[in-house]
Amino acid sequence: MDFEELLDRACESAHLPEMARVQLPSALSVDTKEMLLKLSTEEVGVVLSLAIDAVNHGSIKPIDKLVREQLNR
Repeated sequence: MDFEELLDRACESAHLPEMARVQLPSALSVDTKEMLLKLSTEEVGVVLSLAIDAVNHGSIKPIDKLVREQLNR
């Protein structure tokens, strides 16, 4: 499965907004995408959901950094 397919499935499973699906591919680094490809669809959905929630609650960190923080927990 490639990253685009993983992202589609993860966004669907986590009920993420369409805007997240559109913006995430360009906001995530190649290294972060490779890390996400090692996870299940559900795990990716949770990681992305938590990172997006942080942004929605006022975080000014880049989404790539927030995703990596979730991956390193």
